[in-house]
Amino acid sequence: YGSLLSGAVVVESLFARQGLGRLLLEAATVRDIPVVIGAVTVIALLYVAIMLLASLAEAIVDPRHAEPIPSTPAPLVSARADVSLEPTLRRPRGSSFDWRIAPALVIVALTFVAVCLPQALAPGDPLAINPADALQPPSLAHPFGTDESGRDLYTRVVHGAGASIGIGLAATTIGIGVGAILGFAAGLGPRLLDSFL
Repeated sequence: YGSLLSGAVVVESLFARQGLGRLLLEAATVRDIPVVIGAVTVIALLYVAIMLLASLAEAIVDPRHAEPIPSTPAPLVSARADVSLEPTLRRPRGSSFDWRIAPALVIVALTFVAVCLPQALAPGDPLAINPADALQPPSLAHPFGTDESGRDLYTRVVHGAGASIGIGLAATTIGIGVGAILGFAAGLGPRLLDSFL
């Protein structure tokens, strides 16, 4: 979580991109606590969503997450010719839906909507300035409050989620690509190159 948070701040500040990381940095600089709380909350929810997707993918892909079908143990030595020594068949664990993961699925769905259709969750303009509403506390009209320019923080956070996730995916893709190239070079190249890398 810490690396995700700091990575968003560093990358968005370095490349002058508007997103949750830069919003968090600007809010921390001017000590705008409601914005900091809102941005950290959204990044934490994104982290939970990513970890949930990773756990679900592991449960689907990893065959060790299956339960053996109960059967009576076969004798070690048997005179019967029809005794099969094949391994016990396995079936997927539980066919019914596990309702304990429902809240996490809701978070993932809301994050997906925030990235793809931010207007569906926050129909306002994230850059609309209203000085009369500057630094308002959280309320029904402004769930995360407003900043020093009167901009609605909830709207800014929702509209910034897409940029933040896009930057994170781009940085991850670059890291994986560079790591794969270096790994292939170390594995397929001469021993000196392997020692150097």
